[in-house]
Amino acid sequence: MKKKSNYIRLRDRTLENDIKYNPPLSYRYLRIIAWAFMVFTQIAVILKMNMRLTQGSEALLFPAYNFFNFFSSLPLPLFLVANFAYILQNRDNLKRLLLFYGGMVVLMYALGNFIIGHYIYGLVRAVIPTAPFYATTQLAAVALMGSGDTGFALNIFVDLLLCSLIYFFINYTPKKFFQGKKIIIFRLFTIFPLLYEIGGILIKYFIYQGTILPTTFFFFLLPGKPPMILVAFLLLCLLIKIGEVIKIKKGYDEAELSEHYKTNAHAFRVSILISYIFGAVALVDFLMFLLFSVIYGGGTFGNNINPDTISYSVNIIYGLGFGKSSILLAAIPFVLLFSYKKVHKNKEMDKFIPIVGVGLIAIVYIEGVFRVVTVNIPIIIEKIVGFLDTIMGGGSEPEPQPLLNVSETIKEIIH
Repeated sequence: MKKKSNYIRLRDRTLENDIKYNPPLSYRYLRIIAWAFMVFTQIAVILKMNMRLTQGSEALLFPAYNFFNFFSSLPLPLFLVANFAYILQNRDNLKRLLLFYGGMVVLMYALGNFIIGHYIYGLVRAVIPTAPFYATTQLAAVALMGSGDTGFALNIFVDLLLCSLIYFFINYTPKKFFQGKKIIIFRLFTIFPLLYEIGGILIKYFIYQGTILPTTFFFFLLPGKPPMILVAFLLLCLLIKIGEVIKIKKGYDEAELSEHYKTNAHAFRVSILISYIFGAVALVDFLMFLLFSVIYGGGTFGNNINPDTISYSVNIIYGLGFGKSSILLAAIPFVLLFSYKKVHKNKEMDKFIPIVGVGLIAIVYIEGVFRVVTVNIPIIIEKIVGFLDTIMGGGSEPEPQPLLNVSETIKEIIH
């Protein structure tokens, strides 16, 4: 069946022949939803903390924990999509966006360490007056790492900053430096956020191997979410950029490109593209998870493959973030109900959303930790003493302890 002669492809639409496409979600609404899921994640952390301390509470709290924990990986893809929409609407304000996310990284880093230093260390000092502060930060980092994705919830803005840097280096054109052919050098700076991500994976690997013990001083700076989500954002940025280059080569000028970006057709194309990328990356990540688990298990244990060694290998690879990108599939319905071109007149409202989000997270942690501590003081004292004795070696300087190889130590803290 031949196409109608008046058929116009989505990529060729203008404001005059635009399609009717008006989904309900904007970048602001996605951010609000993502912040709500962030708060849910912190509730899951508190619930798990209580379940690990009081075994009898699992039957009562486990359904609620499962509900809140389901959302632990959703904030990042939703923030990324909202972030991408904001970037497309404010291409001239990329530096401001980087400053914002850089500031959020500093704020979350300070908030996390304040809670550890003021509340957790205060509790430890009440039990062991001579306990060193650094050992307490290790205790907190071990407990957070043992909480899985929920423990990395405050690190989400590290991931958002890395993704924003990727978009910045791929799309921004410096006005004074890197002119002409030197722009290629600027584009190659994209490798720096990628190297940071790889460095984070290696640090986690050394932690799981027992080469180093984590401490909150660097834990809150680690990328927290699956590395393949960063790859998904990289692919999105590259494909959008390639599309621009192709249009320019076909004779489109900046005015025509700018007009096309304002169409519903382009917004629909972007939502479809994001959905395809999310689905493809989730599948590839699952296959990589299986492949890496087999390679790591075979290289580490050789012919000594049994249920224990398989479980060990799977836990290592999963702990590094591979196999977790299936959450992107859950984000696709939000993407299809979203349009990056939807704007809001009152821009000042955007400034209050993170303030409210951070405030709610602080309330959840402060109130939650207080409730858990007051109910489980005897158990907490016993676990703190046991952990500090383990890493202090009876008063000596803290030495690295393997998180998985000497798993009994961690199980006493988080299990």
